[in-house]
Amino acid sequence: MPPTRLVFLVLTVVVTSVALAQAPPIAEWSFDDGVEGWTSLDPAGRVSATTDANIVREGGGGCLEFAYTPKALVISGAVLPIPSGVTGAQGVRFWLRSSEYALTTVLLAETDGSAYIAVFSSLPGTWQEVALGLGEFQLMDNTQDENGKLDADQIAAIGFGDVIFMLDAVARQMPFILAPDLGPRMLWVDDLQVTSEPVPPRWEVAQIDGVRAVRLDSFEVAPLQWLALAGKGIEVTYDREHVAHGEFSLRATYNIPADKVFGVLTSPVGAPLTETETLKLSVMSEKPVTLFMELKERDESKYQATAQVLGGPEFEELVVPLTDFALAGDSTDENGTLDIGQVKEFLIADGSAITGTPASPNTLWFDNILFSE
Repeated sequence: MPPTRLVFLVLTVVVTSVALAQAPPIAEWSFDDGVEGWTSLDPAGRVSATTDANIVREGGGGCLEFAYTPKALVISGAVLPIPSGVTGAQGVRFWLRSSEYALTTVLLAETDGSAYIAVFSSLPGTWQEVALGLGEFQLMDNTQDENGKLDADQIAAIGFGDVIFMLDAVARQMPFILAPDLGPRMLWVDDLQVTSEPVPPRWEVAQIDGVRAVRLDSFEVAPLQWLALAGKGIEVTYDREHVAHGEFSLRATYNIPADKVFGVLTSPVGAPLTETETLKLSVMSEKPVTLFMELKERDESKYQATAQVLGGPEFEELVVPLTDFALAGDSTDENGTLDIGQVKEFLIADGSAITGTPASPNTLWFDNILFSE
């Protein structure tokens, strides 16, 4: 199991617990005395501080409050220059709460204008403790960097925000995806720290029945690095009552139109998958479903496979050889072969609507996602 970052959640309150950095933080903002210089990236957004007992964490003094309405192509968020830099930084840690399901992003910008972001899901209505290693930040497509690497000693600004508009844009292009609600919403942030302590990755290398495997996720760590590809009518949370491995699984309950598809998407970049040959994952479903899976390489070539989930009160282990993933009909690849070490996106979806047998409403559980040699 990944050390130091076990998530402790209950059904009604999702609270993650991440081991705090032992060394003094390089930079920190408690927001107990106000906004501490943070401003809105979006002129229509509003940054303030609140001590509302219904909002702040138990035992907390105050927190940063960001009110905004998502807009197309606009990162709704708050930012702060860091003139002194953060030399030696290895991670960012903070507490986060959102009023709605959010595609939360943390931004780190270098002095040369290059910007790096990490995107993850914020589950609404509860405080979640977030820990991000600098290796999880990816260079933004509209910026360039001379070495393509985030340099801690060159970080000149930090920010956070919500890019839920990206999901709305996907839904406009793909009618089988349900669009999210883009009404007014809130983000709250507390005790933000830039630390010199490394953050262990969510994945781990393990020996399973004498075979080397990479456990990509067992949903034991924070934040949730999967994006839910659906809008209204879904609830995504951690579940400690139904597990196949470790302490928690990921539970998704959805009630969406029959022509819509529910799915979750993650980036496995950084996980050592190159020599793996088989995908294994534990799935439980209230109803029989056709599970659709897609692996997308860095060159945008897509490989797809399906598996049947029988449905019932027990987890089923699905075993899918990577050779079962076929090149998508709307995709091309220079060698016509899935290169697992080049995969940048991994999608798992209830594809029943595509096959004409929609399963919604339904609840799906995912756990113990392994790539084995």
